Amino acid sequence: MLSRDEIIATLGRTFISGFATSNITFSLFTTAMSEFPTLTLEEFQNAIKDVSQFELESKKDQQRHFIFKLIETNNELLDELHADGISSEDKKLYTETIDENKLSLLGQFGRVESINSELVERGLMSVENKEKEEQNLLDDINKLDKSVQKEEKSEQLEENEETGVML
Repeated sequence: MLSRDEIIATLGRTFISGFATSNITFSLFTTAMSEFPTLTLEEFQNAIKDVSQFELESKKDQQRHFIFKLIETNNELLDELHADGISSEDKKLYTETIDENKLSLLGQFGRVESINSELVERGLMSVENKEKEEQNLLDDINKLDKSVQKEEKSEQLEENEETGVML
């Protein structure tokens, strides 16, 4: 697996060699990496126990923002993966970055769940609202994530072929 510095250097080389969209990817990626959390989920759960409701809501908004930035970055990288003339080195780098971002996204979603659980524990949110909010976030993620949309299209095509339905 490549280090952060190797990824940034490679993305920078790609930009310098003339890919205009790589500049966007580069800036989104470096922004995401600079915000990458350092606490484990358990440490995060313990840390939020003494935090005010306002701070919890603010932190939840930050986590949501980070999730959507990761999706935006992955979508840009997916576009780059399907561009003409991409080197195998860049393909590998973009694929690894997408995979790492997906893991990070899961961690961020876990933090949102933890914040909501803390709010439920304090009696500031109902279990029903917690579940509804988390489902809405998952739905938003699935709507925005191009890789999910691509998988759904592939599954639909396979299903149509199995049932004999062709569009």
